[in-house]
Amino acid sequence: MVDPTARAVTWPAIAAHHTWIEGQLDESVTVATIAQRLRDDHGVPVSESTVRRYISARFADRVAASKATMPRGAVPPDDEGQVESSVIRPSPPR
Repeated sequence: MVDPTARAVTWPAIAAHHTWIEGQLDESVTVATIAQRLRDDHGVPVSESTVRRYISARFADRVAASKATMPRGAVPPDDEGQVESSVIRPSPPR
């Protein structure tokens, strides 16, 4: 596997704001907003995809935790229903 930091030329500029990015993630700020604020407020010329890759690599545990889901358990019969849209047919005219 290739180390993404080896080819990331702008990562040192992003890394200078690592603590700030961590604070933004703590406040549930989106990656798009973080990238925009890095450009506008901090003068870091980076794309959103570069910031996304940086966050995925440097905050891997946090990213994995945010994608984890918990099983919801059993649902009593008749509490929920599912409709197959491909099966629904219009009623015949009367």
